[in-house]
Amino acid sequence: MNKSHKHKGFTLVELMVTIAIVGILLALAAPNFSEMVARSKLKSALNEWQSSFYFAQAEAMRLKEKIHFCASSDGESCSNSGNYNQGWIVLYQSGKPDRVLRDVPPPDMSNNIDITFNGTTHTSTRAHIIFAPTGRIDGGFGGATVSFAYNDGKTTAIKLVVSNEGRLHIE
Repeated sequence: MNKSHKHKGFTLVELMVTIAIVGILLALAAPNFSEMVARSKLKSALNEWQSSFYFAQAEAMRLKEKIHFCASSDGESCSNSGNYNQGWIVLYQSGKPDRVLRDVPPPDMSNNIDITFNGTTHTSTRAHIIFAPTGRIDGGFGGATVSFAYNDGKTTAIKLVVSNEGRLHIE
């Protein structure tokens, strides 16, 4: 009796070749994936900053008062730096105790994102934005750039331009 047995499955050689091919493909994809994650974190921080900017502008028009949009390390008061890495606030200073309308914590707790505000007035530099009751930026604001950079040395920074009228666009 001659019986033919068919074996189902993979040989060890076939399995090792498949694992090697998968390993090579993953090694090629990993750098692109990490850059994509970094870019996504930058865009998320940028969107959060833009959202707070437009919120402050809308609140100035709604309350018909000046509203401050500034970097803050404690979530309660404006810092005098243009470093938004530690977070930022939307602040209502009405003569009474200041009221924080929005407190945004740092967008990246691992400190890999660097957010730098470079603003000017007609006479000096300024580290924060004050919205007038009309929604325009107050105080002789001459425009600004906000740079969102990832500290990996590979990912391209995103620059956001703030016009003196209170409009944003990505450069």
